[in-house]
Amino acid sequence: MTTELFLGSLTILTLAGIIIIALTTNDRVSRPKNSNGNSGQADRQSRSNSDR
Repeated sequence: MTTELFLGSLTILTLAGIIIIALTTNDRVSRPKNSNGNSGQADRQSRSNSDR
């Protein structure tokens, strides 16, 4: 009985950890590319327009 509870708890905690890591890793990968790429291009365009 004790072993089953331990293994069940370990399984649930492992799955929860995998889900949390997957969600946070996805945010780290997608956010910098989108925010830096778009803001950098907008800054370059506004600077080139002001220089003209």
